Amino acid sequence: MINRRTFLCSCGAFLASPVSAQSRPPLKGFICSTLQITPQDEMRNLLQFRSQGPFIPQQLFNISDAWTNDDSLEKGKVKIGVAFLDGSKRQRENVRKCVQPWTQKGGAEIVEWAWDDMSKPHIRVTFAGKENKSNIGRQAASVTDRKVPTMYLADVRSDAGEERVRQVILHEFGHALGLRHEIQHPSSGIKWIRGNVYADYYAASKWSKEEVNKNVLDVYTKDYLCKGAKDYDPKSIMMYPILDDWTESHEAVTPSSTLSDADLKCVASAYWAQNLLRDAPPINVIQAP
Repeated sequence: MINRRTFLCSCGAFLASPVSAQSRPPLKGFICSTLQITPQDEMRNLLQFRSQGPFIPQQLFNISDAWTNDDSLEKGKVKIGVAFLDGSKRQRENVRKCVQPWTQKGGAEIVEWAWDDMSKPHIRVTFAGKENKSNIGRQAASVTDRKVPTMYLADVRSDAGEERVRQVILHEFGHALGLRHEIQHPSSGIKWIRGNVYADYYAASKWSKEEVNKNVLDVYTKDYLCKGAKDYDPKSIMMYPILDDWTESHEAVTPSSTLSDADLKCVASAYWAQNLLRDAPPINVIQAP
């Protein structure tokens, strides 16, 4: 578990001396490329929020990215509009079915999904393209052109397999709720063999070294620890795969296709903190051309 949900789904890769990819596990299918703001903007948001009052850390979660009552379609709860820009009936039904665990008992119970509500489509889903990626939480509100997707679910298709479909949907909606990649947890203690990581990501997706660093190897500060689940969690739905020759310990990690207890505790602590939700900083809206 990526301890805590890096409300952001972005990955990339590159490298110098690509290792033979033919015998490697299918890494490409696990890559989640994100629509994220720059680290400079991230820090500005964090400092802006902290200046407004006591800061409560959120496990790989910047509280300013949590949807608020003011964003909601309905007062008294956090009702998030989800619109499908394309896709078959089966694809849409898979999303509706698979995303529900995030709002189950013990999780973000105060959050409710409003499907096909075009009056305020906070999340706009497309199944087109070749990537799985999402804006982080309410950063999606800065994308004002309603024809532009804020979430891409390329692997939600009939030949992907039920487990993979569920994994992609839960992971990307974790980002949409505000979570970030667990693999970048400040307490993971992972000692990387960076050359192998760069080579495999380059072979799989032509990611640059900088993209791999940003989405996989760089570590978040402790300011991003989630109040409800602070510890590193390899079982998190926000976790990335780790191949056995990527680390000095040679311990491989296979991404989960279900939510961990820590995933649920993290979003519960964030979305039940109503005093924080009311004090969240405004989104800097980027006007569409």
